[in-house]
Amino acid sequence: RDEHPLVTFRDGPTGRRAGIVGGPDVWEIAMWVEDLAAEEDPVAVLVEESALARAQVDAALRYRAAYPGEVDARIELHRQETAAASRS
Repeated sequence: RDEHPLVTFRDGPTGRRAGIVGGPDVWEIAMWVEDLAAEEDPVAVLVEESALARAQVDAALRYRAAYPGEVDARIELHRQETAAASRS
């Protein structure tokens, strides 16, 4: 928490995950930024189109940079589950 003061941890059915205090999970923010990669400034677009503050997005991206395997695994799990659900 000292390194990432805006990050908290939540327990759920898929285990413990990092989240932004007062906001969504870190993996969600990272995925949304990825989805906006074609934009000139994906973070600015996300902040403009959501209820997230720039500080929250920046904190999520710093956490992802520190723990890429953890965050990327959550994104991949979500994408797999979404793909499987759409095939059903």
